[in-house]
Amino acid sequence: AALYLEQHPTATPPQVKQALLDRAQPVITQLPANTTNRLLTVLDAPQGGLVFTPSPADLGTALVGMTSSPVQLTANNNGAAAAGLGVVALEGTHAADFVVQADGCSSRSVVPAGSCAVTIALRPSAAGVRTASLALPTDGPMGVVRVALTGVGQQPNVVVTRVGTGTGTI
Repeated sequence: AALYLEQHPTATPPQVKQALLDRAQPVITQLPANTTNRLLTVLDAPQGGLVFTPSPADLGTALVGMTSSPVQLTANNNGAAAAGLGVVALEGTHAADFVVQADGCSSRSVVPAGSCAVTIALRPSAAGVRTASLALPTDGPMGVVRVALTGVGQQPNVVVTRVGTGTGTI
């Protein structure tokens, strides 16, 4: 479960359970209906498949309402078979504070040793730490591959300098 959660940090307990059961192999030759007796083969993570770099991705600091410098996330196919990809999505608490600026991964196939890239930026709506995940569904054993995204929203500093002796409203 820990290895799965490392790759899928936003997974719920039922999702973790189902992912583990989906990857398990029967150990009894004649399984009774609805049994949970299974052998789970644990591999060193990641064992082939699609791997993002950097992961996690730190998008730095941006002023509230402004867009940060972009960060390119590269998905490398370390597996032995082509990886069919779904559509990139942003998920999590502050998903709306992150922007996909370029998407070279959605709805394509990546050959073994091939790669694709997604460019992400931070556009915070509020000050403070912003977190989300970039999610990319695959047709491989890893299911949905996620990358944790973090960044910091910062309030702009406003400096008012009085010139002259008049009055007014800011």
